[in-house]
Amino acid sequence: MHWSATDCCNAATPPAAGVASAPSPTAAAANSAPDELTALDAFIAARAWLDADALPALDAQSAQVELRDTAGVCVLLRLDGRVVGVGDDSLGDPLMLRRAVGRAVTKALGDDTIRAVRATMGDKVTGRLSLEVELAGALVPLLGRTIADAAARVVPGTDGLAVRRGDAVFRAYPSRLLSADIAARPDGTITALMVDAGLPAKDLNKFEAADRVSLARFATIRLRQAKTGAAPSVITRAGRPIEFAEVTPAFTRSLAAQLSARLSGQVVPRSLAGTPGQMADVIGLLGKLNPTADIYEPPFADARDSAFAALALAEASRSAAIPDALRDLARTNALALLRSVAAMPDATRPADADALSALAFAASGSDDAVLRAKLTERARAAAAKFAQVEKTDPPTPEAPALAAAGFAAIAPDEGATTADRIVGELFTAYAERPGWLVEAAIPLAYLSRGGNLSPDRAAQLRTLFTKLAQQLAAEQIGADPVASEGIPADVEGGLLMPGVLRLRPDCGCLRYAAAFAIAFPPADAATPEAVRTMTRRFVRFLAQHVADEPWVDGFRDPKALRGLVRWSLAGDDCPPTATSAGLLLSTAAAAASAQ
Repeated sequence: MHWSATDCCNAATPPAAGVASAPSPTAAAANSAPDELTALDAFIAARAWLDADALPALDAQSAQVELRDTAGVCVLLRLDGRVVGVGDDSLGDPLMLRRAVGRAVTKALGDDTIRAVRATMGDKVTGRLSLEVELAGALVPLLGRTIADAAARVVPGTDGLAVRRGDAVFRAYPSRLLSADIAARPDGTITALMVDAGLPAKDLNKFEAADRVSLARFATIRLRQAKTGAAPSVITRAGRPIEFAEVTPAFTRSLAAQLSARLSGQVVPRSLAGTPGQMADVIGLLGKLNPTADIYEPPFADARDSAFAALALAEASRSAAIPDALRDLARTNALALLRSVAAMPDATRPADADALSALAFAASGSDDAVLRAKLTERARAAAAKFAQVEKTDPPTPEAPALAAAGFAAIAPDEGATTADRIVGELFTAYAERPGWLVEAAIPLAYLSRGGNLSPDRAAQLRTLFTKLAQQLAAEQIGADPVASEGIPADVEGGLLMPGVLRLRPDCGCLRYAAAFAIAFPPADAATPEAVRTMTRRFVRFLAQHVADEPWVDGFRDPKALRGLVRWSLAGDDCPPTATSAGLLLSTAAAAASAQ
């Protein structure tokens, strides 16, 4: 990776790396980006040059575009969603836009496809390119004694990054990082910028004050058009902000229906997905979509993820919040996935996939006696494996809880006693770890709801669930303005799970969100109001991660991406577990609005 945006700054000598200086008046105002009207002026000028396929000479008056409060410009050019040209400039004069567009056009004209189009159509090729313009505000110090410390303070995909060496500044714009799908690794970006600056390979705290090396970040505003001729839209890493007020019952029903249709669409014959040697009637769940590369990596999901998708689709198939046609489609695809998972060899089908399959079959209401018998046998075997939880190695609460829930769901008469015993042993084994319930939230939510436990055990589980739900409701991003201060607004409603950096909550929390929506249905009068609000915030967080316009317009195949759930706003990848968990959550949350 190489960033060519080197410029000379008029700022005072920067502090040593990781050392804050008193902010200058310019730096103090730099937390805000240039305004939308300024960005629109830049876009209109650049678009006119591209449409004319003629850039004004640098000494022409028309090349000068005054951009108020703008410290830098980045321009991206796309052909059918593929980035073919990038250019930036941050010299601070009215020619910044002209130079940035010129560099982007030069790179675009070197693209093989562009050269071929130009040879056929003549010199009007730049008029066929879609445009994205990003304007940068002034630099503000990015603190951190080490690269890792500084990177942890970065909001990936939102913050621009810069390395200052003396009076020279080396910048990385969010638009470029996002288009290359590398925004999620700000530590790597900082390291690359330091290489561009000609600095030796060492950490920040190894530099002396005399080296005049420091880090900075900057806010930006981005305008992008979906295609040539389209009006530009302000774009963020999240596409557009989803407001909490938008999360109404109708919104939640619509979201559940959208995700049900989208997840059903991910269930395909393997031959149609390009797997050689497979018959068309062999069904699979598509794997993780990398929209930047426009490929699925891997092509198909594994047994566990497929069974989890079957569970989400089975729940959708019995939801009154979802239209009948989509419910029928969801049931058909849930059963297709269950048969596919059941046919997998034992070596590629773990016990928890069998337990999830049993849960999904019970939720589907299917009368397939052959499939029921096979799944019951496997659920019984999975439960037997955890007859003594404390002796499992390694001890993890999710697998035994899944085994208990699956067996109790598909064979309630036989499985209830086993489930009760396993849950009791879980309470004993994890008595010193009250958070264990979160790790096993989904299966325990089904057991809590399903009436498969003895009254004493059910009451014990319900008490723990209630305490934990109220604790998480208080810790959720947005619930406490003080605790949420500094966390990006576009992740409101998420949970900071163990091991996840404070500024980067991701869709790993959706599994737990779904569990609490299942255990505490919003329509249930016994559900605490704080927990209802928690579920609504979870739905907002989920909706923010659903791929939609204008975010999808920056990719080669928006149709393949639209409606899937992104794992993180810092990246592009859409793994099947995120969409499955999102459907499970939205279906449970929509139940209240369907009654």
